[in-house]
Amino acid sequence: MVNNAGIALLNTQPVDANIIETTHKILETNLFGMMRGTQIFSPILQQNQQGYVVNILLDVSWEPSTSLTGYAISKAAAWSYTNSSHQWLSQFYIQVMGVHVGFIDTDLTRGLPIAQFSPEFVAEQIFAGIQQNAYEVLVGERTQSLKQGLSDVVASYVKLKPDQI
Repeated sequence: MVNNAGIALLNTQPVDANIIETTHKILETNLFGMMRGTQIFSPILQQNQQGYVVNILLDVSWEPSTSLTGYAISKAAAWSYTNSSHQWLSQFYIQVMGVHVGFIDTDLTRGLPIAQFSPEFVAEQIFAGIQQNAYEVLVGERTQSLKQGLSDVVASYVKLKPDQI
């Protein structure tokens, strides 16, 4: 099962007047939708005592964003949920995998002037992760660098200046 549903709403700053309202809308899809999907399918996977739950998290899980604050919050929360699900469902021989990646060329990102991975490339990385029984797939050098930066004495995201976010 793949949890890939997601929405993003822009804000001008993390303290916008409507930040709570927009974040709530984003969480409803990006986090609670993932939780519902996992909740619905996990009894079937448990009965079969095998299977995969693949959660598309994106590297914004680890990186602050002043203009995508609610989106970043939702992906960080989804990362935490993925890790909790992984711990619980592994007793039923169900692997829960988090996929961290930059932008994927989808309807949501089409036309944005940013580097994007093709869906086919991301799918290849996911299948390679499944073959390796991985709990986490890091797509691309930037994502790998961000993950490594989390363990720096001062996490890499703390070092960013507002104009770099």
